[in-house]
Formats: sequence, structure tokens, C-alpha cells
Amino acid sequence: MKKNIFCLLVIFLAVGESAVSQSLKITGIVKDAESQEGLFGATILFNGHGTISESNGFFKMEVDPGRYDLTISYVGYETFVQPFEVTDKDQFVDINLQPSSTVLDIATVTGSKYNRSVARSPVSINVIKSDLVANTNTVKINTLLDKIPGVQIVDNQAIIRGGSGWSYGAGSRVLLLIDDIPALQADAGRPSWGDIPVENISQMEVLKGASSTLYGSAAMNGIINIRTGYATSEPVTKAFTSYTHFMDPQDLNKKWWTSAPTRVSTGVVHKRKIGKLDLVANGFYENFDSYYEDAFDEKYRLSANLKYRISDKVSIGINSLYNKAKGADYFTWKNGGSGAYSGAESSYSTRSTSRFFFDPQITIYNRKNDRHKVLGRFYYIDNDNNLNQSNSSINTYLEYQYLTSLIDGKMDLASGLVSQFVESDSEVYGGELLYATNLGAFTQIDYKLSEYVSLTGGLRYEYNVQKSPEVIFGDSIPD
Repeated sequence: MKKNIFCLLVIFLAVGESAVSQSLKITGIVKDAESQEGLFGATILFNGHGTISESNGFFKMEVDPGRYDLTISYVGYETFVQPFEVTDKDQFVDINLQPSSTVLDIATVTGSKYNRSVARSPVSINVIKSDLVANTNTVKINTLLDKIPGVQIVDNQAIIRGGSGWSYGAGSRVLLLIDDIPALQADAGRPSWGDIPVENISQMEVLKGASSTLYGSAAMNGIINIRTGYATSEPVTKAFTSYTHFMDPQDLNKKWWTSAPTRVSTGVVHKRKIGKLDLVANGFYENFDSYYEDAFDEKYRLSANLKYRISDKVSIGINSLYNKAKGADYFTWKNGGSGAYSGAESSYSTRSTSRFFFDPQITIYNRKNDRHKVLGRFYYIDNDNNLNQSNSSINTYLEYQYLTSLIDGKMDLASGLVSQFVESDSEVYGGELLYATNLGAFTQIDYKLSEYVSLTGGLRYEYNVQKSPEVIFGDSIPD
């Protein structure tokens, strides 16, 4: 009898102890203190045991009752540290992080495909914030990039530290990205600067060094990544307009106009969250009545970015951009005197362009917070002119990414698969359809040895197939 009572007491005490030590659910949200926007990827630690915030800033985890040091960190923000007591009830915490005043804490994604401090990047990265774009009244990004040390724009091609030299129409091995996806013209390998939505830029990242492991041979000399803005918790609408008036030249013999040439541009962007849906829409219009006789440039642009959070672990989205432009100019002037602002009739050309792309994507996090992401782009270009040099092209891009953190966060692994298919039809080649196929696989590892030392290494394999016109030199064509 006594033995049975003793066993019952042991069982009762064990059950009671289990009930006392039952883990409790802690949920919360990590936000930017200024914009109140949820921060994705923030690290939440309770005495070393932690998790990572989801795409909308929310997090949840189970913690045993007791007293802890709650530590929340995020690149570009001051680290939050506060004593925290887990009681006998589930709790919700609302954390506002203050932006860091240290420049080196700016977060970039270009060098590693995940948010990372500029200070930890193994290559030099310049970050240009949206305020600078607005303050300089920039309508084409290339005019701003030319002011960055080590970056030159030659014939609309970006050259970083002279690494590629210069070759007209052949590209410069500097890759242009819009929201982490290649955006070079498929037929020429160079950027269309006028297509970039300057009215909706969160930041520009200029990577000065090779990054071919993650992005392929097109990034041998660097990367320019344009990251567009994200929806905010509170609806935001911004608009701008600018007007440029060109004065008469000192030599009035060169003046051909009766009313002064002008440039007018206007843009608007609207951002908001609607439940689980993030919406960003923007538009732009520019009309340049040139100081060159009969030359002009008129363009408009429309864009919409949508993202829907199916759950804390799964989100889908699609970005879209449409550009339409027409214009005319001269290749050479009439003469160096009174015809300095008038062109030679034989070199006069007109053009009309239509360009659009849409980017579908899906992001999935597993229970270990490893990220699986599939993103793509369908990019269509149609260039029409009066010189029998019209062309059109289609660029289809698809990428799978897998990101994980190992060894208690000291090692980050990024790997994935890439496919790209290009079709081009040009009057220069007699309307012959040209195509190219690129397939690739990559892996990159970043290992943090200490606070000041890290190692980066990676591998990439590429397979290329290209169909192009056969060029034959000599006086005769062999059978």
C-alpha cells in the first residue's frame, strides 16, 4: 500500500513539474520606428534561443517561463536589448527598431542574395538612397551613376574601374538588375536607362568587383542593382514635377527657335498594405522639346508591384513595368556655325519603342527558416526606326534560390539554378531569328570567422548555346 502511494506521489509530482515547465507562446512584430513597416529577417533571441521575423515583421516561438534578455537585431538598425519575463500566459510584444546612424550598417542584398551589412561584404559596394535620387532631380539613373567614384558611363554603357575597357554595342560586363533580376537588353547586352522607375527607388547598390558566382559572366566587372520601393503600413502617396527652360545661346546666329526649348517631367507613386496584400503603383511622364531643331523625346511609364502573403511562411507576388517612348534626333550637326543646333538631313532619324516586363515570384520558408524562392522575368522589347535597323527581342528568365544559415548563424549558404532564353529579330540581319540559351548552377558560402573577418567562396557552372549569322570574310562564299 505504501509503495503504491509513493508511486502515485512521484507521478503527481512529475505531472505537476511538467505543467509548470510547459512552454509558452511568444508572438510579436518587429517594425521600423519611423515608417512602422514590418521588418523581414530580423533576429529575435531569448538568451540565445531564437527565430527570424517573417515577411510582414511577425514572429512566433515557444519559450519556457523565466527571465531572459530579449535581443532583437537587424542590419541597418540599432540592436534592441531589454530584460523580459515570460510569465504563465502567452504574450505579444511590439518592437520598434531605430535606424542606425552608422553608414556601414546599411543593408544590401546584391553581394549575397540576402540582406547583409555593407561592412561584411567582401567587395566594395556603394549604396545610393532614394533621397539622393529625388534631390538631384534625376530622370535617368545613368546621369547619377556617372558621379560615383570608379564608375563611368560611356555611350550609355556602365564601366566600373575600367575593368572592361570599351567596345560599342558589345556590353561592358557590368550587369544591370531591377529587383535582383537581370534587365540588360537581350539583343545588345546594354542597359535601357530610361526604363528604370526613378519615381519608385528605395536604393541603388553598385557592386565594384566580380560577382560571377551568383550572377554569371555578365557580372564579371560589377553589378548595378536597382531596388524598388515596398508597401508601407500607412498608405503613402508621393508626387513630383520638374521644369527645365533652356536659354538662348550667346551666339544668336545659332538660335533657330522662336519659343525656348523646355523639358517637363512628372511622376507619382502610391504604396499601401491592404490586409495581406502589398500594393505599389507608380507612373511617369516626360516631354523634352530639344534645343536641336526637330529633335524631341517623349515617354511615359506605368508600373505596379503586387505581393500577397498566403501565410507567415508563404508569399507570392508579381511586378510589372511598361515603357512607351518616341523621339527623333540627328547623328551629326549641319555645320559648326549657324547650324550648330541643326542636324544634317541625311543623319535625321525617328524612333518608337515599346518595352515591358512582368516578374512572377514565390517565396517559401520551412520550419528551420530556410528560404526557397522562385523568381522569373518575361522581358519584351520592340525598337522601330526609319533607318532599316528596327529590332525586337524576348528575354525569358527563371531562377530558383535556396538560402540557409548553418553553424549557429556563422555560415550562410546560397545556391540555386538559373535558366535564360533569348530570341531576337533584327532588320540588320535580314530578319533572321537569332536565339541564345543560358543554363547555370551556383553555390556560395559566407563564413564569419570573427566580428571583423569573414571568408567567401563559391562555384558556378554555365552552359551556353547561341545561334547567330555566319560571318564570312573574303571575296567569295564557299559552297
